[in-house]
Amino acid sequence: MGRLDNKVAIITGASSGIGYTTAELFAKEGATLVLFARRVDRLNELKAKLEAEGSKVLVVPGDVTKKEDIVNCVDQAIKNFGKIDVLINNAGIVDYHVPITRCSDEWWDTIIATDMTSVFLFTREVLKYMEPVGYGSIVNLSSSAGYYGNCGFPYTAAKSAVIGMTKNIALQ
Repeated sequence: MGRLDNKVAIITGASSGIGYTTAELFAKEGATLVLFARRVDRLNELKAKLEAEGSKVLVVPGDVTKKEDIVNCVDQAIKNFGKIDVLINNAGIVDYHVPITRCSDEWWDTIIATDMTSVFLFTREVLKYMEPVGYGSIVNLSSSAGYYGNCGFPYTAAKSAVIGMTKNIALQ
């Protein structure tokens, strides 16, 4: 029996890196998975691999910067599995150490939407289902840049915000 038997987990950014590895680990622990990312081919490859190992997996392609994609993901999780026990807010992009003086409005908007606003939107949407049952776990991935300011300006701002949001949500 796995530590995540009978748990439904949404993992954002599941098509590569930390999200991909988290999905593999959660599958080994018995979780039912909802995999969310833009690269559908990578999601489908991961789904096939995990299902061959006995896991239950739903692929929901989408972009964390699009509210309608986030709402669809949560709706699909509820429609298919009836609950959400875990949310892993993993999706993100780095900004290659862009200082404030070279940060365009467009680059700021891209980093903030991907690395910060997506955490807000996914968390708010999932809490609609977690709060009524009094149960759920939300894991928000941030960075040491959020504490030390040692990356580019928009990335540091976004990751600092994720740390603050996480603390606030925990207190509430």
